Amino acid sequence: SSAASDVYKRQAMACMAGFFLAGSSSLEARRTVKVLASVGFTFRSLLFSLMALSTILAVSSAIIGVSLGILVPTLISAVMSIFLKLPYIRPMAYESMYLDVLWYFLLLFICFFTGFIRGLADVISRD
Repeated sequence: SSAASDVYKRQAMACMAGFFLAGSSSLEARRTVKVLASVGFTFRSLLFSLMALSTILAVSSAIIGVSLGILVPTLISAVMSIFLKLPYIRPMAYESMYLDVLWYFLLLFICFFTGFIRGLADVISRD
C-alpha cells in the first residue's frame, strides 16, 4: 500500500542521513576526545561521556526532527490556505507515530555513538 511505502521511504532516508551523521560525529569526536583526555578522563569515563552525549543529541534530534516534520507542512498549508484560498490540510499524526520516533531515536543514537567511537579509536590509534 501507499502508506506502507511512505514509511519505508522515511526510514530509508533516515538511515542514509544517519550514515552521514556518523561520519561528521566521528570528526567532531576526535577533537572532543583529545580535550577530555587532556583533562584526565579515563577510557571508561570517556565511553560514558560519549554515550551520554549520544543520548542527549539523539533525543533532541528526534524531537526537533519530528516536530519540524509536522510543524513545517502544517504552517505551509495554513499560509497557502490563507493567501491562495487552498484547502487547509491537517497535520499528519498517526497512532504508531511513537514507534517512528523511537526508531529515529535508536537510529540517531547508534549513528552518533558509532561515530564517536570511531573518533575515539582514531585518537587512540594515533597516540
